[in-house]
Amino acid sequence: MFSSSSSSGRWSSSQSSFGSFGSSSSSSWGADGDQGQFNFDELNKKDAVLVLLDCGPRMFEQVELTAEEKELDVASTYFHQCVQALSDYVKRKIVMSRSDRLGIVLYNTRTSANPNGFHGVHVVAELGEYDTTHIKE
Repeated sequence: MFSSSSSSGRWSSSQSSFGSFGSSSSSSWGADGDQGQFNFDELNKKDAVLVLLDCGPRMFEQVELTAEEKELDVASTYFHQCVQALSDYVKRKIVMSRSDRLGIVLYNTRTSANPNGFHGVHVVAELGEYDTTHIKE
């Protein structure tokens, strides 16, 4: 059982229920009287990855590539190298683990597109489950 200490506001756990992590039983936790049920085994089977990609000016500077990198068609800016790596990662992740959650956020952008109206933040993909139909997006 997890609970919030009213005096310090910090989370604490009791010894007896702390052992339930990784077990098939459900555990409850809450703060200020709120209770929720979670199956920790199910949580352990999913990944949640939120990718943050810097879009500042330095990410678009040209990178010196070796002859081997040029032959392998490696992108010539850090931003484009990151996008290539992210694209490969997303394809593998969607095909191999459909139940995992993924989100992509660009920051240091000229425009903003996010639910909180933060300047310079563009949410490309909300944290959620995606399938092979989303790969081209």
